[in-house]
Amino acid sequence: MVAQGKLGALKTLLKKSKPLFKAAVEAAKKGKAAFDRWVNSLSNLNPFKWAIKASPSYIISELIAWLVQQVV
Repeated sequence: MVAQGKLGALKTLLKKSKPLFKAAVEAAKKGKAAFDRWVNSLSNLNPFKWAIKASPSYIISELIAWLVQQVV
């Protein structure tokens, strides 16, 4: 249940910024390594970067799976 809450929070954060959402989808469609590089390239002041880095790997995998299904 907590995991779903964390995943939902990450989705909400992404949906608040169209450019961030589009970039996340593009990175996710290239695979986990590309997504990780994209996350690492975000500014240290970007709250999404730290929300991702604080998430367990299974949440990140679920987020990537969800992002791959999105149409931008």
